[in-house]
Amino acid sequence: MNTPCTRDRRPKVLYVDDQLGNLTVFKASMRRYADIRTATSGEEALEILEAEEFPIVISDQRMDGMSGSEFLAAVRERHPDSIRILLTAYTDFNALADAINDGAIARFVRKPWERDEMREILANSSRLYWKSRENRALIQQLTHKARLAAVGQLTAGLVHELGNMLAKLDVVEDIMEAWGTGREVSQEFAILRSGIDGVRGLFETLRSYARGGDAFTLEREWVELNGAVEGWLSMMRMFPYMRGRQLSFQGTEGPLWASLDARKLEQVLINLVRNAAEATSSDAGHIRISLDGRDGRVLIRVSDNGIGIQPEVAQRLWDPFFSTKGKAGSGLGLVMCRRILESHDGRIHFVNNQEGGCTFTIQIPVPDEVPARLSTSGRQAA
Repeated sequence: MNTPCTRDRRPKVLYVDDQLGNLTVFKASMRRYADIRTATSGEEALEILEAEEFPIVISDQRMDGMSGSEFLAAVRERHPDSIRILLTAYTDFNALADAINDGAIARFVRKPWERDEMREILANSSRLYWKSRENRALIQQLTHKARLAAVGQLTAGLVHELGNMLAKLDVVEDIMEAWGTGREVSQEFAILRSGIDGVRGLFETLRSYARGGDAFTLEREWVELNGAVEGWLSMMRMFPYMRGRQLSFQGTEGPLWASLDARKLEQVLINLVRNAAEATSSDAGHIRISLDGRDGRVLIRVSDNGIGIQPEVAQRLWDPFFSTKGKAGSGLGLVMCRRILESHDGRIHFVNNQEGGCTFTIQIPVPDEVPARLSTSGRQAA
C-alpha cells in the first residue's frame, strides 16, 4: 500500500457555519492542530468538496437554507468516506435523528465546545478516516487475489489471443491513407478506429487487473480540449445507441490546454456517454457535456436526464466485474475510467441530479502555464 502512516497526517477539516464569528473562532483555535477550510453555507461547502477531498467535515445544525443534517446527508451521498460531525447549541432530537439516520454522522458535539476536546476529536477522526482507507485497500487486495484465482489464467489467455487478433485491425490506418480522406469514409473509419481503441483499452484494463496494478502507461500530448471534445462528440452522435437522443456540448470561451493521453480520455468520455445514453429514453434522452477550467484543474461534466443511480447500485459502482447490464456488460467500463483518471492524478465522482438523471464529474490537474509554442487550436506532443 502507498498510504502513509496515519500518525504523520495532519487533520484536514472543512467547517461549515453561517455565522462568521463562529468560523473565525474555530479557525483561530484549531489552526495549530489542523488545516482548516471554512464555508458559510451547505451549498458553498458542496462546491468546495467537489474540487477537494476533506477527511473531516463539520457542520453547524441551524443555518439559513440547508440545515446541517441536510448538508451532511448530501455529503454522505457524494463523499461517503468523509468523517461527518454535527455541531449545535440546541437540543433538537429530530435534527439529531436526521443527522444519524440520513447523514450517518460519526460524532455529535454540543456548543460551546472545548478546545482540548475538539483537538482530540479531530485527531481521532483523522486517524479513523485514514485507517478506514487502509482497511478498504487491504480488502480490495484480498478480493482481487480471490478473483484472480478464478479468472487469472482465463484472462491472461484471452488477452493474449485477442491482442493478436486486434493487431490485424490496425490496418485501418493504412486503408484510410489508401482510400483518401472523404468526409463520409473518414467518419466511418473514425468510428472503427474508436472501437479498436476501446477494445484495446479493455485489454489493458484486464492486464492491469491481472497484474494487480492500478496505473496505466500514458502517452501524453498537449491537447486543446474544446476542439478535441467537440470532435469526439461529433463522432459519438453517429453511434447506434445515440439514435433519438440529444447530445449537447458547452465549452470554455477561450482555448483550454492540458497535457494528457488523448485517446484514453476519449475512451473515458465514450464510456460515460454510452452509459448515459443507455440510462435515458430513446425519444427524449438528453446528454449534456460541459467543460470548465479553474484553480489548476479541468472539469468535464457528463449529465443526463435518465433514471439516475439507485443507492444499492451506487455502493458497488466502482467494483470490478459489477454490472447492471447482465451479459451485455463486462463490469470494467467505469473501473477503466477511474484508473485512467487516477493515472492522470485526476478523479471522477457522480451525483444524482435533483431534476432526475445523474452527473459524472471528471477532474484533471492542468499546468499553470502551457508552452508558448502552442496555438489556439490543434495538439502537439508533450
